[in-house]
Amino acid sequence: VKLPDNLFIIGTINVDETTYMFSPKVLDRANVIEFKISSEEMKSFLSEMKEVDCSGIVGRVAEMGADFVELARRKDLDKDDVVVSTLNSFFDGLKAVNAEFGYRSAAEIFRFISFAKHNDDTDNKMSINEIIDAAIVQKLLPKLHGSRKKLDPALKGLWKLCFKVEDRDTLQINRENLSKAIYKESADKILRMYESANANGFTSFAEA
Repeated sequence: VKLPDNLFIIGTINVDETTYMFSPKVLDRANVIEFKISSEEMKSFLSEMKEVDCSGIVGRVAEMGADFVELARRKDLDKDDVVVSTLNSFFDGLKAVNAEFGYRSAAEIFRFISFAKHNDDTDNKMSINEIIDAAIVQKLLPKLHGSRKKLDPALKGLWKLCFKVEDRDTLQINRENLSKAIYKESADKILRMYESANANGFTSFAEA
């Protein structure tokens, strides 16, 4: 069955005690985006609750459909020494628990970085560290799952990689040090997995 160029597959999952994490085959071919609601967002929603009005987006997607497909066809790869060094370090850290990534994932990360750098038309553009951070948390960390005994050393090692080289051996894995990370989303996820492993004896990227 040939899939046309204008077909894009997006899946959603509500994580609870009845669901399982995606298989490695799926994770190798997808980016996992975790949606979290902050306290401020919930307060705003509760105080200004109203019916969802979708009329404003009717027909809007058609206007950008051709551009979206054209962008998807591009195979630009964007890499530099910082990205290469970071990916090599995370590869070694993940390999210690047999969760390393392959050529496909590496190529997709470079492609992701290229798209994020060259197609961001917002006023508040992401920095290179924020882009790398997004790639790590979406593409690399979802493969982590297992017992505390298995993952404890790996999580501590990956935590260090989220900070500047000169700070890595001085900042313990705790919430007080989170704000000092250069890869904040990744550090936050690693910390939550570490806390879950200590509390339950097991941890996974998917949190019920």
